[in-house]
Amino acid sequence: MREGNEISKTTAARILGAVGDSKSFPALTDALANGEPSTIAEITRALHRLKATEAVPKMISELFKNQNRDISETIAKAVLELGSLEDWLLVSFHRPKIAISTRPFDAAIIDSGEKAVPGLAKLLQGSDADVQREAAEMIAKIKRGEKYTDYSGFSDRI
Repeated sequence: MREGNEISKTTAARILGAVGDSKSFPALTDALANGEPSTIAEITRALHRLKATEAVPKMISELFKNQNRDISETIAKAVLELGSLEDWLLVSFHRPKIAISTRPFDAAIIDSGEKAVPGLAKLLQGSDADVQREAAEMIAKIKRGEKYTDYSGFSDRI
């Protein structure tokens, strides 16, 4: 994954994802952090298929710096499915906002129910008024018992 052109790296990521060997996690994770924009989506798909939860922090880091909508959606879907409540809070309340909708993350946070309230309460103490307002609204939705079963918000191309 360190050598070769983008086509060979993309092909290698597809093969590693299809083979399903957890020994490929380090190579794929390293390639995610150091890869070319054109290979990042395929690397993310491979890590997602392999259920590489240990790669979620690098996925989030890449999501925050990536400006390509398609790549960001691919990464966001993987983080939503592989990540934890803390990861979802990090993405949903990141400033500046990421290039794609955070609605699916917001829904996952709200659906987490009462266990999301302590993390949201911490956000109420920050200095950003928008973050405080959004956190308060989520807490109110949780307290009202609202649930979201539709996590759409990403394109169907993923």
